[in-house]
Amino acid sequence: ISCTKIEFAQAVAAEGIGLGDHYGCLVSTWPWLEEYLSDDFKSENALSTQARSFNLYVNENYTEREVEDVVNALVKVEQHFTAN
Repeated sequence: ISCTKIEFAQAVAAEGIGLGDHYGCLVSTWPWLEEYLSDDFKSENALSTQARSFNLYVNENYTEREVEDVVNALVKVEQHFTAN
């Protein structure tokens, strides 16, 4: 794919799909918390996952129609960024 995860997520959002383009709730990255941490441990797996993923908002009231909308938007955006 010829884009960043932010560009991909924003393109999916532009298709009308609700999502968060970057998950920022990784406690170890909060600068104000550093003085309270007991060591310098960095969770490389969590940081890597955060850097490569976005949050897709779903709820229990989604029907097959919403699922189809999400899948169609993801496929459309994926095809756009792999064609370029």
